[in-house]
Amino acid sequence: MIFILCIVVPPTVRTDEITMNNGDRITGIISRMKDGVLQIKTTYAGYLKISTSDIKRINLDIPAPLIAQDGQLTQQQLFGVPHEDDPIEAYPIKEVKILFPTVVDLGEKGSFAGRANVSIKIENDSTQKRELDADFNLTYKFLRHYYSTLFQLEYDRNDEVPTKRDWLSVNQYAYYYDPQWFISYWYTLKQEKLDGLELRQTTGPGWGYKFETSPRTYSTTEFGVSYNYEDYDDLPDLDFFSINWVMNFERLLFTDRLTFYHKHQSGISMENVDKQLWHSWTGFRIPFIHGFITSFEYEIDYDSKPALREQDTNTTIRVKLGKEW
Repeated sequence: MIFILCIVVPPTVRTDEITMNNGDRITGIISRMKDGVLQIKTTYAGYLKISTSDIKRINLDIPAPLIAQDGQLTQQQLFGVPHEDDPIEAYPIKEVKILFPTVVDLGEKGSFAGRANVSIKIENDSTQKRELDADFNLTYKFLRHYYSTLFQLEYDRNDEVPTKRDWLSVNQYAYYYDPQWFISYWYTLKQEKLDGLELRQTTGPGWGYKFETSPRTYSTTEFGVSYNYEDYDDLPDLDFFSINWVMNFERLLFTDRLTFYHKHQSGISMENVDKQLWHSWTGFRIPFIHGFITSFEYEIDYDSKPALREQDTNTTIRVKLGKEW
């Protein structure tokens, strides 16, 4: 993959030369050749597009990547039209399908993966209780880029009166500058409407490491600094910087029929160490058929200085049904 990244964008400090069939010479920086048309940037005429049928020879300053007509990927520096009077061996221009191919030309496409779950609980006794928990996770990977978003909803009612109306959105972008090391940026939104928290926004960079263990194990950890802003209904708003620790761990068990997972986000205020946040999900995931899954999950949501709720820790045990792709 490193090879691909290095060859896609041609260097900007070089001089390539084109010899036309009539003997004229054009110098500049060749950026692409595809479908019988070559594009070159010159200092005297800007970008030019030239039909390859009018070209006798192409001499590049350095070897360049190309996709041949048979689909093979190779590198060449000298291209020409074979002629018995020309003793110089050159790669035939007519055999070039694309010169300086992009990642799209090379067949590099991003990959999506996702998972959606729902958990519903209804109790009909002296009171009528309804609980709805749902979450959605989507990831997108393209070369060294990684995007992830998580949305979680908790909505509870008791005798038609809402008792919980919380939601959480966690968004991350990561760039792997090394197969194991990456930098990231987080943006998290959280609301606990009935507990007084109108909105908490957390944003900031991180620096992480992906552990190389085995194909059955996925594990990353990262540290960072974030800015937090908490908007309350009936209390003064609060903002602070925090040091954060994020971990994501998954392990396949029992011939790939069971997955143990744990992920958490935590932070401690840099201004007041008594302000601490922790949110974790730990559980087991079991696949069925056609991508359907069931999960047993234990969630911990800790805020050392909550707004209006009496307890600093909320714990939830769920049995979820879902679909992944």
